[in-house]
Formats: sequence, structure tokens, C-alpha cells
Amino acid sequence: MNDWKSQLKEAYQVIRDKKKALKPDTSTKFDSEINFKGRAGYNDNGIPLSPKTIRQKNKNKSMYAARAKAKYWAAGSQLKNINDQRAAAAKAKYQQLADQGSKIQDPLDDYRVPYTPIPEPRYSPPVVRKKVYNYYDPITFDATILVTPNKFTKEVKFKNKIEEAIWRLKNKR
Repeated sequence: MNDWKSQLKEAYQVIRDKKKALKPDTSTKFDSEINFKGRAGYNDNGIPLSPKTIRQKNKNKSMYAARAKAKYWAAGSQLKNINDQRAAAAKAKYQQLADQGSKIQDPLDDYRVPYTPIPEPRYSPPVVRKKVYNYYDPITFDATILVTPNKFTKEVKFKNKIEEAIWRLKNKR
């Protein structure tokens, strides 16, 4: 009886070795890279380096999200219970309003445009005030210009007409 078991074991090993030989090697040099926490395939910042670790990280993220969603929507979850209570209260309120308004309606009501008056503003807009920084007496600007006439009091005497012409050109008189 042990003879067929050993033969089966040997046949399994041969088949396994053939399958391993046919399978391509997908390992990379970054699979053996170990960061300071001891995680293989990640750098020290936690970024996956090899395709294998990238796939594993994406799988972990999606599984975490699926578990969180399942936990939220699970029966007895506190948030689900709160949402269910609010939904039930809203349905009950809507049902009450529908029961109160169940009168016979005019068939033309669907085609009429209801009049909606423009609502009055509830508040007046705030008045924008200009900031004034008075750390001293305020400066008032007067548009008038104070002009003092500059009289030429000194009488100039020239020796000849050429000097007089030069003086007039210099002083623009």
C-alpha cells in the first residue's frame, strides 16, 4: 500500500517541477530590498518598489475600504441605525403632509405656473465705512494755491544794450 503512495508523491514532484520551470520568474531585485521597519519590497519612506508589493498594497487598500463599507452598512451599526431613524422620520413626515393635502385637484393645475412673489430682504446690507487712522490732527487739503508775487525791486542798470539783452535771455524777461 505504501508503494502507490510513494509513486504518487514522486509523480506529484515531477509535475510540480515542470510547472515551476514553465512559470516565468517575476521576481525583481527590489523584492529583497528591506526598509528600516523590516518590510521587504518597500523603501524607507514606505513606497512600494516592486510590482508585487504595488499589487499587494492596492489589494490591502481595497480590502480595507470594503471592510469599512461593510462595517458601516452592517445591521446594528450605530451610523446605519441613526440614518435609518432619520429616514423613517422623514417618510412619516412626508406621509402626513401627503395625507393632509389629499384634496381633489383641478386637472389644469399641472399646466399653470404658480405665482411666487419676490421675497423682501430680511436685512439691510451693512454700510461700508472707510477706515480712518487719526494718530494726529487730521490733515485737510486745501485746493487753493498761495502765490506771492516776486517783485523785482532792484533796479538794474546796464552799460549797453548787449548786456541788457543777455540778462533778459538768462532771466526770461
